[in-house]
Amino acid sequence: FPSHDTGGSATGYPRQTAGRSTSEGKRRRNRDPYIMNQTDHVTYFKNGSEIWIDGLDEKERVDKILGREYATIFFNECSQMRYSTVETVLSRLAQKTNCLQTKALFDLNPSGKGHWSYKIWIDGVDPKTGEPLKRPELYAHTFSCPRDNEQNLSAEYIRTYSKP
Repeated sequence: FPSHDTGGSATGYPRQTAGRSTSEGKRRRNRDPYIMNQTDHVTYFKNGSEIWIDGLDEKERVDKILGREYATIFFNECSQMRYSTVETVLSRLAQKTNCLQTKALFDLNPSGKGHWSYKIWIDGVDPKTGEPLKRPELYAHTFSCPRDNEQNLSAEYIRTYSKP
């Protein structure tokens, strides 16, 4: 998750400040390019940006997110998520900033035609009602395959996972 009004990372920034605000922490924030808080899973950057990492595998972890607002949210492996969880987290995509438009980004491995992600991005319909999306221009998708990333993959991997 997180970023700040002054620019920086395009990820999402909670309105409240979390973590420790000791004078040592402030000195480190001015000196170091970033500081990682391993306990709270947050990285603070010198320009004020913050990236929060939170899991969505348990209800308590999802509920923890409800206390913050974000400018951008990245959902990793959304094919493993229930749509109700995504809706809950998206309700926190509410932070106003001077330089970022709120956005949600998703990645996933291919899912079946019955999955909520397929219904939204491929069929262009609301996964609950089946009605056309109210603002389809807000949804875009792209596909990638091993060949799209050849420079970072071994030849053996390409041979194994590419279609003949």
